[in-house]
Amino acid sequence: MKRLPGVVVSAVLLIFGSLLQVLGAAAMGFGAFLIPRLPVSTSAPVPAQPAWMPWFTLGFAGVCLALAGWGIITSVGLFRMRRWARVSALIIGGLLVFFGLPGFSMMILMAMVSLPAPTGVDPAHANTVQMVTRIGFTAIALFYAFISAIGIWWLHYFNRKAVREALTTGASGPLGPPRRPALISILAILNIVGIPMCALMAFAPLPMAIFGIVVHGWAKAITFLIFGVLAGISGVGLWRLKEWGRRTGIACQCMGLINNLFFVFQPETMKRYQEEVNRSMHVQQSTQLPAHFQSTIQNAGFGVGFLVLFAVIATLHYHRGAFKPPSIAAATQPEIIG
Repeated sequence: MKRLPGVVVSAVLLIFGSLLQVLGAAAMGFGAFLIPRLPVSTSAPVPAQPAWMPWFTLGFAGVCLALAGWGIITSVGLFRMRRWARVSALIIGGLLVFFGLPGFSMMILMAMVSLPAPTGVDPAHANTVQMVTRIGFTAIALFYAFISAIGIWWLHYFNRKAVREALTTGASGPLGPPRRPALISILAILNIVGIPMCALMAFAPLPMAIFGIVVHGWAKAITFLIFGVLAGISGVGLWRLKEWGRRTGIACQCMGLINNLFFVFQPETMKRYQEEVNRSMHVQQSTQLPAHFQSTIQNAGFGVGFLVLFAVIATLHYHRGAFKPPSIAAATQPEIIG
């Protein structure tokens, strides 16, 4: 069994990234209960952490651990040249691009927007503080660019014919073009991962804004649980190449587009929502970012959100042929890569 150098490098990178994610999850879990027990400075009091925050942080750390486990299992499969590991690496690469490119764009934007120096900083050092802040945002942007580049490389590399033919160990049949496109697999995984995230948000005491209305309590919890169910239906349907899964996915993206439009044309709703979130998080008004900075970030976020939603809808439409029976799809489906 000959291992390709690119496969070995990819497996090493995946193990390294997964171990970093494990360390990050451990740090979140450790800090979730350590921070509330730290002594509070009387000279610079900090608002108390909400009582629910440690449990929310632990839940998010659990999701990170699950993703890290997925990465470690995939890296082992790559070392053993398993066919399924190539598909898994393609999905992980797509997820890196999906989260990395928007993160890179936002960090670059934040580095370009001038922020006032924090309260208490000597005015003579204000320019230095702003420069350090921009360097920090730029460093984070470079990190996002790095993981995006890895994702793009994997999407290209693991689609090469030589790599597809090499990763055949453990295969149960002859190698042929898969029916499920890589992008559909990525969207299916994103929807499935959205299930626990919706469950976390359903029971976190934070408000929710939907269609121009800020909802709380059980109404918010039920809404998030409904979205979690829809995400599960879409994820399972996309993975199994069922038409009902594709249509559910398109319907969810359309709801996201409508929800974004409410925020764009009713900015007071976003302001009210942010104020309520800040109260729930015990964030003081004086610690918030400047209005112009918030406005710039919000507009950029809405722009990126619209692009992502349209891209998902376009992907589901373009690969509609994959959801037809094989005899029909062979005549209508464009070339499937991955």
